[in-house]
Amino acid sequence: MKRSITPFLLMILLAACTPTAKPTLLATEHVLQLVTPVVPEGAGFFDGCTHMVGYPPEFTTDGAGILFETQDPQISFYINIRRRTEIEQGLSLEELVSHVSKTYSSQSPSQELRHVMLTDFLGQELKGLITDIVTSRGMHVRLLILVRPETLLMDMVKDDVVYELVAQAPGGDWVEWESHFEIFFESFRPIECGGV
Repeated sequence: MKRSITPFLLMILLAACTPTAKPTLLATEHVLQLVTPVVPEGAGFFDGCTHMVGYPPEFTTDGAGILFETQDPQISFYINIRRRTEIEQGLSLEELVSHVSKTYSSQSPSQELRHVMLTDFLGQELKGLITDIVTSRGMHVRLLILVRPETLLMDMVKDDVVYELVAQAPGGDWVEWESHFEIFFESFRPIECGGV
């Protein structure tokens, strides 16, 4: 009887000392958390197919979130969302800013280009360039250009989308309105807009 108990006890002892396999954890899927901009209290908020943006209460929107105006038509904020034109294909961001700035002034931007980082609706960072232009009519224009690659823009084509954010006010009024314009620049979030 002793002989049969010894192997049995040995098997129990070995079973107790043998490490047990731990269940493997399945890789969790990466859950996208959409980013909504934080806007100051009292500001309006536009949430459309191509972008989200906050805007100061002194501005009204055209309903499409493209043009925001004050009671003075010279003080406005404009958002242009488009594909690169044929002439813009292959241009660097710096060259693109130089090209677009000619729309507002025949002179090239007089001061430096400032690099900025914006976040899209998925939390991905996008590089942008911002510059200030004084037009021949004495208007102060602040222009921000950024490009989101491989983006749907109300179509089924994934390609570069160019975002132009344009703030303008008469030169003498710029200092008064600059902080209002910053709400637009800081809250702007590009959105991928699927096919229609």
